[in-house]
Amino acid sequence: MIAAALLGGAAGADRTAVGQTMLAHPAIAAVLSAWVVGAPREGMWLGLALGLIALAWLPMGEERPRDTTSVAVAVPVAVGASAPPWQWGLALLVALLLARPLGLAIDGVRALALRYLRRARAACERGETPSLERGHFGLAALHFLRGAAATVLAAVVIGAVVTVAERGVDEAARYSLGAVWWAAPLVGIPRLLRRRRWWWAAGAAVGAAGVWLGGARW
Repeated sequence: MIAAALLGGAAGADRTAVGQTMLAHPAIAAVLSAWVVGAPREGMWLGLALGLIALAWLPMGEERPRDTTSVAVAVPVAVGASAPPWQWGLALLVALLLARPLGLAIDGVRALALRYLRRARAACERGETPSLERGHFGLAALHFLRGAAATVLAAVVIGAVVTVAERGVDEAARYSLGAVWWAAPLVGIPRLLRRRRWWWAAGAAVGAAGVWLGGARW
């Protein structure tokens, strides 16, 4: 969990305040996190799914950011390397639900940054010289802490849901969740073509039906 918090914090800072080196991209963050827990193959599949879905969630205009970075790090830590595909599918669904509320914290930190810049500008107009460098480092540290906290919270929630489901999910539900896991990247592909919602639903339906009929084992 400590490694996940450090990775989530670094990726959270990279997403908004430092570097922006693609570490925060869910395709990269998921692979690194899964590699740490010993599930690189599942991490690549998770990163592919989250990366394609996140393309439709770009925060443009009034669209609020979704924290796909923190959940990408949290999912492998929550389920572990030995988890069957249905648990990965359930974890992915929970992660997508958590992405929006966790993204609210990104807006909160950005609002603090904007407030600081306004205060710094007012100080400059009064002839004062505020330490912009110190302020930047402080905001970067705040982004790091936000990313670390979001990752740990997501991992705890996802892990709890998977643990509860392990005792009460029947075979049909496991089959369906396994289909969700294997079909997840297919959901995002139609969204690359058009941004209409029915394309998203069509991609999900076709992908899930194909995997279901294929009779894959989970």
